[in-house]
Amino acid sequence: FRFANAAADPVDLADVNTDCFIVDDQTVAATNGTNTRSVAGKVRDVDQLGVWVEIL
Repeated sequence: FRFANAAADPVDLADVNTDCFIVDDQTVAATNGTNTRSVAGKVRDVDQLGVWVEIL
């Protein structure tokens, strides 16, 4: 599924195959925000449209 990329904590291509984290119902971030965000799934790709996430 495609999600928006968090502007303040963006996911990038180096994050492919790692976990990304829920910011809100349409946005994911690269980090867990000091343990305040749950895992959304695995990053599968990042492009101009957003972050492609495999939901676990």
